[in-house]
Amino acid sequence: MGEWGASLSERRCSCPGNIGGDTHAASPLPLPCSNFPQALESYTACLALDPTDENPSVNSKLYCNRAAVFLKLRRYPEAVADATRCVELDDKYIKGFQRRASALCEAGDKESIEAALRDLYRVEELLKEGQAEEGARREAAQAIRDAQRALKKAKRKDYYALLGVESTADEDEIKKAYRKQALRYHPDKCAGLDDGEKKKAEAMFKDCKEAYEVSSGQARGARARAAEGGEARAQEQRRWLAIGRACV
Repeated sequence: MGEWGASLSERRCSCPGNIGGDTHAASPLPLPCSNFPQALESYTACLALDPTDENPSVNSKLYCNRAAVFLKLRRYPEAVADATRCVELDDKYIKGFQRRASALCEAGDKESIEAALRDLYRVEELLKEGQAEEGARREAAQAIRDAQRALKKAKRKDYYALLGVESTADEDEIKKAYRKQALRYHPDKCAGLDDGEKKKAEAMFKDCKEAYEVSSGQARGARARAAEGGEARAQEQRRWLAIGRACV
């Protein structure tokens, strides 16, 4: 047995086997699932025994399991890095793609969710290739739908946030905030910036104008609905008052 093989045998008991539900020959004794810091330390120690990945089949599982620990600890960039190393070592390892997708979705931005969707489509392909059970394929399809909804939400602009006001702001507050932001990003104000910053300022100026038009329209609509509701309530009160008087 080689030097690394002997070391791995000596360290097997220190590698947890049930984090994220992944087990393998190098980790027969599980640690409690709640002991994530200890699990992280153990997986890192196991990976240190083979820094050049001479045994990719074992290391891919270790990276995948450590990615699951990073997910539990909300350390998403590290989870992405470990899941990436996992699928580099084994490009058919479904759990590696699933865990990277989970970590990318947690980032919440458009680019990360788009990358997560690519991983989930890859999972779907691998499940079809392996003739997976219908339940697993349904779960994969649901994960894709969830990511698609998250992507749609991420693409949606938060107009109130762009203007720096609450969603309950009235027309006067929105107009005041818009004037402030428009002055900040006006082309004349940003003429001295470099080309990159100038493009960002131009984009923000356009976005703020769009935000003002949309949010002020929403505020007017809310005011109109409130007025209509108030008038409707007043009419209802007058109707019941008339009925009451008729009964006297």
